[in-house]
Amino acid sequence: MRIKFFRRVFLEHQINADKVAPFFNVVLATIDNETESKRQGQAKMCGVGALLSRNGEPVNHQELSWMMNLMRHRGPDGQGIVTVNNGLLGMVHTRLAINDQANGHQPMRDEQAQLVISYNGEIYDCDALRKQLRQRGFQFTTKTDTEVVLKLYQAYGLDMFKHMNGEFAFVLWDEKNKRLLAGRDRFGIKPLYLLETGATLAFASEIKPLLVLDRVPFQASHHYLLSSFMGSFIGHESFFRGIRALKPGHYLKLDDYGISESPYWQADFSQKVSVSFNDAKAELACLLKKAVDRRLVADTEVGCFLSGGVDSTIVAALAAQTKPRFKSFSIGFHGEGFDESTVAKQSADMLGLDASILMADKPALTRGLIKSLKHIEIPMVTPLPVGMVLLSQHIRNAGIKACLSGDGADELFAGYPYFKLDQLRALERKQGGINAELAEQYRRFYNKEQRNKVMLWFPSRNWHKHIFQDSECEREYISSYIIRERSTLGYRRRLFSASVNAGQALMQEQTSEFYQSLSKYAHNGVDFNRALSKQQLTNYIFPVQGDRVQMSHSVEARVPFLDNDVVSFAQSLPPEYLMDMKRLQEKHILHESFKDSLPAHMHY
Repeated sequence: MRIKFFRRVFLEHQINADKVAPFFNVVLATIDNETESKRQGQAKMCGVGALLSRNGEPVNHQELSWMMNLMRHRGPDGQGIVTVNNGLLGMVHTRLAINDQANGHQPMRDEQAQLVISYNGEIYDCDALRKQLRQRGFQFTTKTDTEVVLKLYQAYGLDMFKHMNGEFAFVLWDEKNKRLLAGRDRFGIKPLYLLETGATLAFASEIKPLLVLDRVPFQASHHYLLSSFMGSFIGHESFFRGIRALKPGHYLKLDDYGISESPYWQADFSQKVSVSFNDAKAELACLLKKAVDRRLVADTEVGCFLSGGVDSTIVAALAAQTKPRFKSFSIGFHGEGFDESTVAKQSADMLGLDASILMADKPALTRGLIKSLKHIEIPMVTPLPVGMVLLSQHIRNAGIKACLSGDGADELFAGYPYFKLDQLRALERKQGGINAELAEQYRRFYNKEQRNKVMLWFPSRNWHKHIFQDSECEREYISSYIIRERSTLGYRRRLFSASVNAGQALMQEQTSEFYQSLSKYAHNGVDFNRALSKQQLTNYIFPVQGDRVQMSHSVEARVPFLDNDVVSFAQSLPPEYLMDMKRLQEKHILHESFKDSLPAHMHY
């Protein structure tokens, strides 16, 4: 559907990428208007920003103010600007106060250690971390996790990330060592964008504060058009040329030795547990319960997003065990076939939740379109962010600052239709054709998943031509990701101009190298796809329906499924625990772990 639309727009009207600006004007103009209004001072979880001068000139305080103003929607509870390093580094922050609301002003300084940090997110188990750090001689003046992060750096240096379980992005300055450090959580739940020029190194939670600096051309990135725009999601380029995201699970370090980026964590599917399915179910239920309870700790009330799906319902059910009459928030759409509000309300009633449902009509969705584009900062191919912006506003109007989310379960537990389809295709290839039993499975798959065609599985007749050959392990992987990426090469050449397509060969080489890198821990096609779906989660799902739209109205999302312990265990599960191919049931172990605690209708 998406390809047909682009073909009609680009080919019938003979628009190539050199003339692509009109197609993207709504994105560009919206952000341009926003940045210009903040320059003129018309501005009204937190926003992180930093500006480092690399040519000896002090940073411009007015530019720091512009950057801060453009993130005020992220943190209405406080703003701050500091300059350090003889004026060569400026740091800004807008605060959403959730823990220790009376203290915790940022950017936060530790005068004795000569550190300053601008930090966004939540680190869990802070009481335990404080206790450990106090035993090492550290003292605390606040109850914020921001101060915990500062002490972790003092205690462990670059090994600090081993002790951090949560969603975060930060920029830290170490005056003694003249070191700038920026870090981002393992899955990129919290955004952190980067602009690097000869004279400047700048960071921000969103793209608009970087565009306001006038350091980059206001142009679409060719690499983005050839990759993420076409559904590849391999790189970390933004829609805007010259601006990229710091990779999840990475830190950036700048000191006298230069600038470098290093991973502190990478997904690893190579270590499989030897445990029975029943024991695995019990362990998963225990780990998820702990993950939810960690995220209920706050000095303000916490709620949850609740759709009609099993993931958010599991999170809500676990939260309700700890906090009766737990508040849930859902969105419905009048007269639409994809409306899940009735199921969400039914689940909420049976779980004893205090449910609040926002019913959105078409005029409301239309009014929310431009605002959604402003916050996601990329071309929109789905109405999901519009609904999430409206729901975030509804949640904030109810006085809630933090909500639990079910994001991440599909990626960890093989929840998308293509996981099943690729298993069927692999079986067909293994047995050299389609027998009666496999034909029946294909039929049931197509009947069940027809509405998700193209968006969640790719209906290629020539999928045999796109099998990835792993030269190191001498194995082959059948992956809908690769099928989609390679199948669209022809469209890219036809859609885009010669100047854009000049980067096609380099992009294909980088993509192939990325696929090859997965072979070191992907023992089978399911894990191979899980590793690829992590890229989709980071580069598409979170930008479109995660932090950017939730923080449009200062609502912080907390993601139990991406808890460190849950992720480690999920990675270790064998593929047969994730899918029941006889019933074509995805997330098999998740369903089975919670079937006795979920409303009966969720099993259907």
